[in-house]
Amino acid sequence: MNRSGIKDALQLGASDTNYPPDSLSKFGLGLKSAAFSQGEQLEVVSSEGNDPFAKYVVSLPEIRERREYGAVQEELSPNDCELIRNYLPERRGTIIRITEVRTKNHPSIRATFRELQQKLGIIYYYMMPALRIYLVDKEGGKTQCEPYDVLFAEEADRNGDLNEFEWDGQTTRWIQRQREITLDPADNVKARIEVTQLPYPPIFENPAEIRKKYNISAGNYGFYVYRNKRLLSWAESFEIITQDQDFYAFRGRILIDSSADEVFNIDVKKSQLHLSEEAHRALSDGSDHFKRKSKKAWKSASEERLRRLNEDSLGQANDIASEIELPEELPGELPDPDKYEEIDRRRKSVSEKQKTRLKDLAKEMAEEIPEFPEIETESNGEFTEEQLQTVVTAEGATINDRIFMVSITEDNVLWEPFYYSNQDCVRINKFHRFSRLIYEDNKDNGTLTVFLNLLLLHMSAAEFYVIQSNSRFKQEQIESILAEYRRVVTDYLAHLCREYSQLLPSDS
Repeated sequence: MNRSGIKDALQLGASDTNYPPDSLSKFGLGLKSAAFSQGEQLEVVSSEGNDPFAKYVVSLPEIRERREYGAVQEELSPNDCELIRNYLPERRGTIIRITEVRTKNHPSIRATFRELQQKLGIIYYYMMPALRIYLVDKEGGKTQCEPYDVLFAEEADRNGDLNEFEWDGQTTRWIQRQREITLDPADNVKARIEVTQLPYPPIFENPAEIRKKYNISAGNYGFYVYRNKRLLSWAESFEIITQDQDFYAFRGRILIDSSADEVFNIDVKKSQLHLSEEAHRALSDGSDHFKRKSKKAWKSASEERLRRLNEDSLGQANDIASEIELPEELPGELPDPDKYEEIDRRRKSVSEKQKTRLKDLAKEMAEEIPEFPEIETESNGEFTEEQLQTVVTAEGATINDRIFMVSITEDNVLWEPFYYSNQDCVRINKFHRFSRLIYEDNKDNGTLTVFLNLLLLHMSAAEFYVIQSNSRFKQEQIESILAEYRRVVTDYLAHLCREYSQLLPSDS
């Protein structure tokens, strides 16, 4: 700028006619308000190349003293000349300097540099690398700001569109590739919009690292509005994207030019946007689909994480169970050789009843679960090991497992003792209210689920022990009493969860 240009730049307010099309300016207040929000003095040194550099200074203390706004021309200082040599070797350009910077309640220089480096990359994303911005520390170390895409569009291009029902939470996906929308049909005001779904941090081993990489937090989800390719507003909700953790991975970008200034009702600071009624309706209608996909995807990833946690805790419990050998006799019980024959008879009886139960389960599953494969026995009427395993687990567990999470148990009880692969096992009803309380509402507490799994396994094994070892009562009587006991415990726990859920602790 020449002297006249500097004076125009330092005026308070400016006519729209002073700005060319696609200008970043609008009200003529940005330079002054930004500078004085940080320091007491604004200095502008500039030349358009034909004339020597000129310097003007606006000082807030002097304005307060003379009670009048104005700028004063000053001679170039040695520091000014050094900056010109270092940064404007072609002898044209502008240097803006803010001095007497306020330090009270201000973040540290290191924190300020770190935040500036990222935010400048976001603000001027579309202008880089043609626009080069450097941060220089006190020792002269220079760091160039790199463009930062808040949507991580390149990752979305590689990974494709979001399928909210199958997304595993580990990749960035497109919810909406860039397209044009009409904000105001009467004035034919248009914008371009694009939306991505960022990864789901809890699914990773180091969630904090993912949150940091993708800037995933309460203040960073929503729409990033760019006016003439410079960021105008950060993570706007427009009262469309509500405050909800399920939207943390939602990133939208709206690209507008100067023609949309009126429908966005841009304020003087260009920091608050207020959509016109027509624009809000258009954006809200268009975003409804994006919101549903994003929220469903976040919840699906959460369910996938829960499944993995449950699998991990279930696997851990089964690993422990595989090392456990249950005692054939309890402490204090006197050896009785005469009872072993009855124990063997009852053990065989239990085994035969379990095989019958397998067949009943297969029929029940075929009726309850359409996609469950029909189980057919071999020609001799016996099940293969693979068929037995399919019926027992319905989850693809291994033959060595002893604890199974299943969707169907007899009479919908919480747990069901099972004798399988010559060992005592347990089938746990994952859809019972108490199971949901443990495995969903306390999903981060793997220790709790491991102990519950082992508790139910031992309760099941104890039932078999009582059936086989207590010859004082008939086997059928014991089985009937224990089955009734399981039913009553199951109903009691369901009542607890249903009537007193507000009193129960939860991790979620």
